[in-house]
Amino acid sequence: MQLTLIQVWTFVAAFGIASLAGLAALLRSKQEIRWRNFLAAILYSGIVGLIISMLVFKYFEQNIPLLLAISGLSGIGGATAIDLVRVLLRGKLDIRVIPRLGDGDDSNEAIDDDKPHTPPTPPVN
Repeated sequence: MQLTLIQVWTFVAAFGIASLAGLAALLRSKQEIRWRNFLAAILYSGIVGLIISMLVFKYFEQNIPLLLAISGLSGIGGATAIDLVRVLLRGKLDIRVIPRLGDGDDSNEAIDDDKPHTPPTPPVN
């Protein structure tokens, strides 16, 4: 299959937009910026955007701006997915579930294991 000039420029633009989106996601994550993280975010996101644009080019050939927008969003997703994998591999994923007292009202008191739990009393009519 011979690539046309429009296809080549579309794929180059998709790589560029996805790379910038991945860089924006990295900057928004407030991580320490090192050259390795910087290049990884650009390359991973750009490659993900390029792959997505190549996969859906046939369907969006007449709507190149939509294709580029999809590639940009996939660049953000690529950077976020890489960050998630990096956190999972390092074992630093810290998820805490804090149960709350009350029946869904504005009660923000967390359950303290040191105190005995007494259920709230219903209002008297």
